Amino acid sequence: MKQATAQKILLQTKETYDSIAGDFNATRGYPWPGFEKFLKYVPLGAKVLDVGCGNGRLLKLFANHPVEYTGVDSSVQLVELAKKNQPAGRFMVGDTLQLPFPDGQFDAVFMIAVLHHIPSRTLRKRALEETRRVLKPGGVFIMTNWDRYNLKYAGYLIRYTLLKLIGRSGLDFKDVFLPWGNSGLTRYYHCYTSREMRRAVMMSGFTLEKMYYTAKGEHSINRNLVVIARKS
Repeated sequence: MKQATAQKILLQTKETYDSIAGDFNATRGYPWPGFEKFLKYVPLGAKVLDVGCGNGRLLKLFANHPVEYTGVDSSVQLVELAKKNQPAGRFMVGDTLQLPFPDGQFDAVFMIAVLHHIPSRTLRKRALEETRRVLKPGGVFIMTNWDRYNLKYAGYLIRYTLLKLIGRSGLDFKDVFLPWGNSGLTRYYHCYTSREMRRAVMMSGFTLEKMYYTAKGEHSINRNLVVIARKS
């Protein structure tokens, strides 16, 4: 993908999330079932960064597990909602590709349903490298991405693959745009395979500790590809 195309998609994604912030907030009040499994990887009192924090719902995971939490998101509207929803949290507008933190500041970094919205292999690698940069040595990186390989999305995958093959799409293979409800707005996704994800994580300098697909209905109505990795 040309970087001019990628930058255009990044801007579109930010504008879309600003537009749907209210609906997004209404449908995502709590962390998805199964997220409590992540707590064992996060020490009490840890410094936690939530990259792509959205409306701040992940902070509720730590209600009985005290941490020093910071959430960052590119959407101004979602950050404002996060501040209202979770006044005890620390939230800021920031760029996933250039996180506004010094090296080695956090014990744990979460990236929940974010990486698949970043266009191009180059920018996704940069995002992963940024999360690694701000982690302390031995720190844990916990990431989820939606599994789009099912019948519900087959038509989109086929359509965008055909457009790519006939030279009518500037996207990469396995890229799609999916609608947000009936709003008329769409969101960009890169449809990861487990093999591609494993390679991306390891090529970004992480030590992969665990990777698995959630069962249907766990971590949302869609299956998720979960990554647990460490900064060695």
